[in-house]
Amino acid sequence: MSVENIGKVINELRKEKKVTQEELANAVGVSTQAVSKWECGGSPDIELLPAIADFFGVSIDRLFDRNKNNYDGIEINVAKYIASTDKDKQYKTWFNLLWIIQRGLFGIEHVENNDCPLERINSENHEYAYSFNNAADGISWLSLLENQQYAFLMPRTKDYSKIILPVEEYQKLFEKLSDIDYLNCLFFLYKREENKDFTEKLFINNLNVSEEKAKELINFLSEYRLIHRKEVEIDDEIRSIYSFEVSTSFLPFLIFAKEMIRHPNNYYYYMGGDNNLIK
Repeated sequence: MSVENIGKVINELRKEKKVTQEELANAVGVSTQAVSKWECGGSPDIELLPAIADFFGVSIDRLFDRNKNNYDGIEINVAKYIASTDKDKQYKTWFNLLWIIQRGLFGIEHVENNDCPLERINSENHEYAYSFNNAADGISWLSLLENQQYAFLMPRTKDYSKIILPVEEYQKLFEKLSDIDYLNCLFFLYKREENKDFTEKLFINNLNVSEEKAKELINFLSEYRLIHRKEVEIDDEIRSIYSFEVSTSFLPFLIFAKEMIRHPNNYYYYMGGDNNLIK
């Protein structure tokens, strides 16, 4: 492709990334009018090409429309793209990339034709909106709503017994969680505004439980590594105090349990597959 047609590629990349001419101009240090001229048949100065390529997270070859399907180095470019995004936008950027990857799992036609735009889903009255792929090679699942976005990916394995504990282990946990005091304890700690160190008295005073029950709650939290214990000396006496370790698994556990309990208004983007993963 000739140098004069770089502007066409810039226009395509800008629309693909959903950025304005002004945003591109500010990023590379030129005027908005300059970007407009590029896209109308002009071309940027050669010294600007690295900055333009970095802005879009592509190679300079891509600006020349060469090696369009060469994905060498794409992982590091994606990482750089996310790292360069404003902190308050990083999670949104990350999730949008996950959605693009999800479409890739559905096949090339779904990458090139976004027939399930996030904007339409989130503008309608859906309590849940999913993109779900249960294929022979694994499970990929995204909740697409802006106020409840998450992603789950699990490659298929021939033997799920290797990643699932014996049923007795689950029974033990579920028996604890069936006790309202245990659930109240976890919800209380998650909702606590200030994550200060505490003793057993915190539960006695706030959950209306006995001292014996408070000790049981402490043992439960310790067993599942939800609290960290340390010894301090107070008034010439060694006492145990605890700090709550925010678990990265309990909240997702509650989200998936919520979806089992309720069956709200859903939007599914489903691509078939094997429904007999666990036998």
